[in-house]
Amino acid sequence: ADPRTRLRLSVCSRHTSPPTKKSINIPNTMRRTLAALAICLLVSHVAAVPVRDGAAPAEQATSSETWLSSWTGRAEKLVNSGIAIKDHLSTMVSSKSDASAEKPVGKKAPICEDLDWRKNSMRLLKELRAEALFKDTKEGQRFELSGVATLKDEMYMIFDSLDYIGKTDEMFEYRDPANVLIGTQGKEESGFEAIMASEDTNTFLIVREAVESVKKGVTTKDGKPDTGFFPSVVEVSVNGDDYTTEAECKFDYEYPSASKGIEGALYFSIDGQRYVLGLCEGNSCKDGATGKEPGNGMAVLTQLSKDDDGECIWKFVKELPLPKSAFFQDYADIALHKDGKTVAIVSQEEAAIWVGGLDTEKWEFVDTPGMIYHFPRSIDCEVMYCNIEGVTFLDGNRILTTSDAAKSSQSYNCVEKAQSVQVFSFPDGKWNPNTVKKEL
Repeated sequence: ADPRTRLRLSVCSRHTSPPTKKSINIPNTMRRTLAALAICLLVSHVAAVPVRDGAAPAEQATSSETWLSSWTGRAEKLVNSGIAIKDHLSTMVSSKSDASAEKPVGKKAPICEDLDWRKNSMRLLKELRAEALFKDTKEGQRFELSGVATLKDEMYMIFDSLDYIGKTDEMFEYRDPANVLIGTQGKEESGFEAIMASEDTNTFLIVREAVESVKKGVTTKDGKPDTGFFPSVVEVSVNGDDYTTEAECKFDYEYPSASKGIEGALYFSIDGQRYVLGLCEGNSCKDGATGKEPGNGMAVLTQLSKDDDGECIWKFVKELPLPKSAFFQDYADIALHKDGKTVAIVSQEEAAIWVGGLDTEKWEFVDTPGMIYHFPRSIDCEVMYCNIEGVTFLDGNRILTTSDAAKSSQSYNCVEKAQSVQVFSFPDGKWNPNTVKKEL
């Protein structure tokens, strides 16, 4: 064979042998690539061997042989370097494989890999940041969404930092003229946490989480009026792009602090009597360590009445413990389905939602179906929906939620989904306890 052919056969036969069973694909591919590259370089140089025009064939062969001897050595070095790189990468990949195979004792796989957990995961259908909803943001840049309510295919949402009521249709499109901020902003934060539609009075009831106020007839040891933290219910009527406060009535139930009061609420009008069921944020309606003991959720039932001075008050009726299946560290909002008996309760800490029942004749929660569903997580199984504050049913399969601003103490993963509106569907399209498990 001519020198070019002998060079090609020499390089290929030595360094492109078939891979063994123990070979690793990526380094083998690199080895073949380097060998092929060497051949291409050599062939191109062989084509450029300086041969004197008109030289005899014997003289041309001698010249090519001399050049071949020189470049064969260079090719060997180039390919051997590639093999050295391959061996180094093989060691690295092998070490990584061994390390992943030897899992530390006690280390668990991400919960997202659990098939039962996946079956309980909600599906995101639509999402939009609050600041993208309104064409006129009224110079607002921070929309700390809290509660949300539905009325005739329209959504009414509130903010714990703003006095506005945000209104959208159920499509909530970007800068849609139908999306408006109702009302005017005062000098202080609103403290709004829950909103309910009162169709019998054509008004809305908005709950302030907990307001420090004087306890009537109660004094401290030094004779001064004693104070405590009580939620209040603001009743408003909406008129176009503004609303009017009709009344603000105290909630007859004391809470431990201004930041651990009512987080969600439901309104009922039964036989001419008006009731508000307030959901406590902390377990046992407490703060601190007691408030974080899961499985002790509580709601407080009140009835609109008058106190001894003739002032309106939502008078305490009874406490309603949540079923143990609502095993959450905190409780952010509650929604009632149009069937009048199915309720949904969301938790920020667990980034989850509990679906159960409510018996308004006995005024007690029931563990039917008693299901827990999880909001979607990131590709790395990190919690993203860290601040879901509001929830309302759209129909039997879908819910709409609102999320508060991310806290400075929270992970960056929480920022992207904060101050937003979302629509989720339940994973199996219905609450069927026979298709998914109840465990977290």
